[in-house]
Amino acid sequence: TGNPIPFGFDAVIKIEDINPLKEFKGDKNKGISNDFTDDSKEENIKEIKIFSAVSPGQHIRNIGEDVVANQLIIPANHEIRPVDIGALLAGGVNQFFVRRKPKVAVIPTGDELIPPEEEISPGKIIEYNSKIIKGLIYEWGGEARVYEIVKDIPQDLKKVLQKAKQQNDIVVVIAGSSAGSKDFTSEIVKSIGEVLVHGVAIMPGKPTILGIIDNTPFIGLPGYPVSAVISAEQFLKTLVFHKLGLIVKKREEIKVRMAHKVVSRLGDEEFLRVKLGNIDGKIMAYPLSRGA
Repeated sequence: TGNPIPFGFDAVIKIEDINPLKEFKGDKNKGISNDFTDDSKEENIKEIKIFSAVSPGQHIRNIGEDVVANQLIIPANHEIRPVDIGALLAGGVNQFFVRRKPKVAVIPTGDELIPPEEEISPGKIIEYNSKIIKGLIYEWGGEARVYEIVKDIPQDLKKVLQKAKQQNDIVVVIAGSSAGSKDFTSEIVKSIGEVLVHGVAIMPGKPTILGIIDNTPFIGLPGYPVSAVISAEQFLKTLVFHKLGLIVKKREEIKVRMAHKVVSRLGDEEFLRVKLGNIDGKIMAYPLSRGA
């Protein structure tokens, strides 16, 4: 397999499709055998019997069948799959340039937050948003660095942001983006960078912050879990894909029938979570709680 075809030949017959007629060494009688494992030598074979018809080009792979010289194997900004690696190696490409995975800082904030390993107490909330966002970032092709929980102290957040923007390609802060007394993320970003947008026309996820700190993109996600995930899907995912030279693929769409009417706020794009069910061959959508 893979050997060059001798000059003058244009087909290959599989060994299992022939029956060799050979002369045994030391015996003048001819015998018929399918066994090539005996002591007889190849030169003793006088004739072969072919069981099936043979056509020109049979079992022959032409030069350049997989890849021809100077042919493009994969384009730029292509997400490499296992089959692509095989094609590259088969084409003699053992080294190639790839984009570095973007590093994303994930900074959870809030006096009420505690790490998952600590025992919960009244007034405290287990911090898990950063774990969700970290998982999404890895799923999108980036690298996430989760920082320790930052308490609601403006100067502490400012120090962490200044450090994070030097170590990462994107900086994300979770919580502190609304209009509460302890929601000062926007003001901190203004003091060391620029706030481009504070508040977007989506639900959940309205208080999202988009900014830049010394040429490092900044995203402030809402603290409520659903809001944080939806905002990350809409803004952070696009940014990570852009750093990788990729385009976010459109989600698969299906037509459903709502189980009951839903009224959304005028001017906002609402991301309504639903539970799907197949009722008499029709896909029904049952709206879930609109809590953020």
